[in-house]
Amino acid sequence: MIVVHKTNKMEQSIELTKIWDFLCTRHVLSISSYTKSTNWSASLFYTTDTKNQCLYIMSAENTRHSQMFLNNPFVSGTISDQTMKISEIVGLQFSGQVFLLKDEEEITARKLYELHFPIATQFRERIWKICFTELKLTDNTAGFGTKYNWVSTK
Repeated sequence: MIVVHKTNKMEQSIELTKIWDFLCTRHVLSISSYTKSTNWSASLFYTTDTKNQCLYIMSAENTRHSQMFLNNPFVSGTISDQTMKISEIVGLQFSGQVFLLKDEEEITARKLYELHFPIATQFRERIWKICFTELKLTDNTAGFGTKYNWVSTK
């Protein structure tokens, strides 16, 4: 469960809604992974699972980033819009863990992923789950430098 560092429960609900509204209206993320000797980043399509508060990505197990995920599941990443106007900047930074799904969990996540990306039915790449440990949404449309910081309780 993701929690907002606010004292007012109504503010928590509003901020949680803001961040998931942002996540649900985008579809590409940049994710970075690392091992003892190297780091790597990749841009991937994603879909959201608001019920479980996670993201699903599709990637072959033999890619450089997937091999790194298997060796070290700790990742960080960003999701952002492309704008030249500072007042329109909206973007998310995240850290978390990524897990290769199997069995029923993979089947369920694949159906959700394919619903959002029908072309994915043509591929048999694996489905991975990103579980957040921390989120920071910057939303200059709500005022310059407006930030919403969230940290997992798990």
